[in-house]
Amino acid sequence: MADLKELGYTLKDRLVRNGFWVPPGPVTVQPVEYELNYGGGYPITGIEKFLGYFDPVVNIANFPSISVAANYSSAHCYCRYLKKPGNDLVILDGKKQDSYTRRANKALSFFKSLFSLTGSFQFYVQRKKRYESAKGLGESAAVAASCARALYRTISFEDPSRNLPLVSRLARLVSGSGTRSVSGGVSLWLSFPYIHEPESYAVRVSDGDKIAIGFIPFKSGATTENMHILASESPYYQAWVSMKFNRILDLLDRKFPDDLMMRIAESDMFLMHSLLLSRGIYLHTPESLSALEKMISARKKVGEFFFTADTGPSIVVFSSDEHTLKDLSEEIGHRIIGAKVVKDEPEEDMAIRKRAEEALESHGS
Repeated sequence: MADLKELGYTLKDRLVRNGFWVPPGPVTVQPVEYELNYGGGYPITGIEKFLGYFDPVVNIANFPSISVAANYSSAHCYCRYLKKPGNDLVILDGKKQDSYTRRANKALSFFKSLFSLTGSFQFYVQRKKRYESAKGLGESAAVAASCARALYRTISFEDPSRNLPLVSRLARLVSGSGTRSVSGGVSLWLSFPYIHEPESYAVRVSDGDKIAIGFIPFKSGATTENMHILASESPYYQAWVSMKFNRILDLLDRKFPDDLMMRIAESDMFLMHSLLLSRGIYLHTPESLSALEKMISARKKVGEFFFTADTGPSIVVFSSDEHTLKDLSEEIGHRIIGAKVVKDEPEEDMAIRKRAEEALESHGS
């Protein structure tokens, strides 16, 4: 892993020299008890995919990754602070979620130690989806980003957009992919073995203005957590990791062009899915595989496009022309739901705020 550390700091130095790296700013911690604060987040799709943690406690990955944020869905979070310790809580989609509370507890323990806080944080998170159910559309990233923004507002009463590196770092503690959701657009998450934990956050490298995007949701019962472990056990994993550093350094030299990143999103999907196959994990369903086959056949009939999938069968399609996506949808007989690359957080939904107030009040202090 020592070589990866050296490559990682080479990448960071180049990001600094090229003006992409923004250091986090200071924050004045002044939480007010019971004050309800909002944060929103959008999901992400991997371009340079990510699997495998070097440090799963604080979510440090084995290598840097790149993703694009888009409005397939959104997450809306409300957070409040209580001076009394031991009452951390997560309510997700109207239900108390012990699994999310446990995940939050791990992140909050680290967070409280950073800022010398001893009280409790309570979260109400509501997801709004443009589909009924799907796997592989980055919902955990949206939730992590929304919680990080709400948490930042709760401790500081400042706009999170003024300190994105720190908010991105907070999101990483909940979910590795959340760090890139905070940055928005096309973002690079700097992570590698032995990186200083405060330096592991995401920065935007492109607004993604030349990317037209759409998606086809598919269901699956697979879970991402096991994939991080199994992927790193693949005999192809180390080669995949080394390749990523070289490709990202090349993208940096080219100033992260949108057209090249769309191509990489497709090629890296095949690489990632191949190493998962070597560990007995097959991510696609008959329905999603049929859609992929139809897309490959349609390449001679419609304009240029690229497709990709993360850790699930849902498919994301990229093109430089949104009309190409409409033509492709008609050609393959699957509805491709149009989406937009997003750079900021979703607007606050006052109906969700009211539900959050009622739900958190019912749980008392």
